[in-house]
Amino acid sequence: MKKFYNECKTVVQNEFPSLWRDDLTFNGAGSPTLSLHNNKDTPLNDISAGSFAVKPTDFDIETLSMFNPACFIATPILKKYDNTTLPSIENLDGLLNLWDPNMKQSYYIFGGSWMANYYEPKGIKANPIFGKSTNQVMINSSSETELEPDDFIFLRPHQSEFVFLQFGGLLCVRNAQIMQEWNVFNI
Repeated sequence: MKKFYNECKTVVQNEFPSLWRDDLTFNGAGSPTLSLHNNKDTPLNDISAGSFAVKPTDFDIETLSMFNPACFIATPILKKYDNTTLPSIENLDGLLNLWDPNMKQSYYIFGGSWMANYYEPKGIKANPIFGKSTNQVMINSSSETELEPDDFIFLRPHQSEFVFLQFGGLLCVRNAQIMQEWNVFNI
């Protein structure tokens, strides 16, 4: 990539000398290649990158391994049930719990069907039978997970820009305190 970029700069210098100036902007990078431009031998003098700063799951790649995820979807628990009871198959709840001990508790969370993975608390998962909904989703956990209505489930988005536009402002949290709210850019 660096070789090709330098070759392109040489083409401009040699074949279009009237266009060449020492203060031209040579932009590139992007989050996946950000770490390739951390020294003096980069042909770029302007680097564009953004998603690395919040690190959605689509950016869990080796070149960004030094960054931690910084943006999550928080959604409240609306209802809690012991066992996993599904409408129209209520008689099978004991069988479901024997089949998978992580179905000992059921929770319904607000919203759902987001492009995201369950992140916290550990051990929760979407119910494979209930299915997805944009209204509310059933999730399950073992009996060791202690959650109640109004507690929050945290999900880690797969993407940043697309997911951000589905919500209001971003709440910046530090040490369990909301520090600021940032508006999400929307055209």
